[in-house]
Amino acid sequence: MDHQRTLLTTPLGELYLRSNHPFDYAFKEIFNRDYRVTRRYEVKVTLKETSDTQFIECGVSAQGEKLSSGPSLGQNLAALQIEGGVTNMHIGTFGDVEGQTDHYLTHALRIQGEPNSRFQEFVFYVAWLTFKEAINIDNMETWLAVDPYLEWYYEDQNLHLQS
Repeated sequence: MDHQRTLLTTPLGELYLRSNHPFDYAFKEIFNRDYRVTRRYEVKVTLKETSDTQFIECGVSAQGEKLSSGPSLGQNLAALQIEGGVTNMHIGTFGDVEGQTDHYLTHALRIQGEPNSRFQEFVFYVAWLTFKEAINIDNMETWLAVDPYLEWYYEDQNLHLQS
């Protein structure tokens, strides 16, 4: 049985989390920092411990608009780019993690953990940019805005600046 939560409505559709096991989550909008994006969110997910194979999926339920999507990979980054109309969105999390398999579904990024792995806590970043008119919307800003390593780097730099 799948467990699903709708987080918010985006220009591309409903942003959701889905898992094959119960989960808790914390969801918040975060500052854009130096990224030129319309909106940016952090979603922290905690899965309940189990010996079964688990997955957590973050995606968009398209509502009427034709969307295209595909992997948008980087070093240690699992990211999915979703485009539709005048909006470019990325969903990203840590990639290349031992015991974890990344699946790029139609409009969703699914992370699957092996049985008995330490697959319990996750963070997804979601960012989108909406343009005034339809143009080539392949934009690197949303890709950078969902890289968790860059987020940690900025947090670390802020701590050093405040010390």
